[in-house]
Amino acid sequence: MSNAPRTVAVGGVSPYLIHIAPGLLGDGGLLAGAVRGRHVLLVSDDTVAPLYLAGVRAALQDARPDLQIGQHVIPAGEASKTLHHFGGAIDALATLGATRDACV
Repeated sequence: MSNAPRTVAVGGVSPYLIHIAPGLLGDGGLLAGAVRGRHVLLVSDDTVAPLYLAGVRAALQDARPDLQIGQHVIPAGEASKTLHHFGGAIDALATLGATRDACV
């Protein structure tokens, strides 16, 4: 299996690209390139967040110092996919002062 970077195009009504390569979460330029506005909410669970959240946040901030970055961490597992935790994410967006062009 190759570690060469790959990009997969996903079609449909709202097409998008998926970038696959080692170390992409630290590539602030690539991550920030997907952000149209100035607000970003990073959403993770409490298993993944300690591993990657700070690094992603730092990479984004280094690439785009103008970004206002918030975070919302939920408990890991399917049981946490609830309206309660969704509401927490909405509250985090409001606290951030996010506008319609926010990236989540």
